[in-house]
Amino acid sequence: MGGKKPTIDDVAALAGVARVTVSRVLNGNPNVRDSVRDRVFKAVEMLGYTVNMQARSLAGGRMHVLALVVESDVESEPNSYYQSGLELGALRACTEAGIQLVVQTVSLNGLGFPVSCISPGRAASTRANGVRIDEESAGHELALHLLGLGHRRFGYLRGLAGHLSAEDRFEGFKRALARAGLDPSAYRAEQGNFTFRSGVDLAQALLTADDRPTALVCANDDMAVGALFSAHRIGLDIPGDVSIVGFDDTPISEIIWPPLTTIHHPIKTLGYTAARMLVERIKGGGNDPRTEIVPHRLVVRDTSGPAGPLRQQ
Repeated sequence: MGGKKPTIDDVAALAGVARVTVSRVLNGNPNVRDSVRDRVFKAVEMLGYTVNMQARSLAGGRMHVLALVVESDVESEPNSYYQSGLELGALRACTEAGIQLVVQTVSLNGLGFPVSCISPGRAASTRANGVRIDEESAGHELALHLLGLGHRRFGYLRGLAGHLSAEDRFEGFKRALARAGLDPSAYRAEQGNFTFRSGVDLAQALLTADDRPTALVCANDDMAVGALFSAHRIGLDIPGDVSIVGFDDTPISEIIWPPLTTIHHPIKTLGYTAARMLVERIKGGGNDPRTEIVPHRLVVRDTSGPAGPLRQQ
């Protein structure tokens, strides 16, 4: 095959049948002899042939459409990697199912078609399928990492006000501190909005205070990168003077200096799973809403290290 992707004509030639016969076999047409069907399937296996579902839909004159809806203020600054990651994952699932994907910003209020939610709110979870990570557990795990390094004085840059995922991450952080015997005076929280600029401005105030935290937790990587910018500008060593951590594990977290400790948020997997769940429901896979939890993981890089007293031992 010379490295070329096998075609239906290659299958037909290897099986010794007409192209239309291969098409009938792959479409489950019953009017094909068993011996012929076996030859076709053997050729498919030998060649590693896969059906192009979108091409099949177009050839049949029918194309199903699935919409990835971004329900947000179109004037607000987007988290570009988060949105593109969801789109790539959903596109992969739609390609496999022969469904066209469109992306649209729109309000869902009053619309009566099936939906599958990504990181749904608690009310939405009772009405529609959804997929998310355990945000509270992720915040808890990140705080435990810093507590294990000896940190006892924290700053926390919160995400967009009222954002459920951001609030759950913060709750997990507070739970870890409480279980470690620390009261709320152990941290100072500032309200941000997930943007690089809010990370810069809020970190500047926290890191120049007399009671500067030894560890700064940011509600997402964009804010954490902003905090790193402020720390560099002030002249602080990272993580010698302050540890800085984020959420999402976006591409910039690996190339910023130092590379960022963060929670890996499987964004493409969320998009893929949400699309797959919706396709299953459209095809009659049940109407009872369910939520799938996708695993996250802590990614330890170079922006987190021991607090000062431990470092001196």
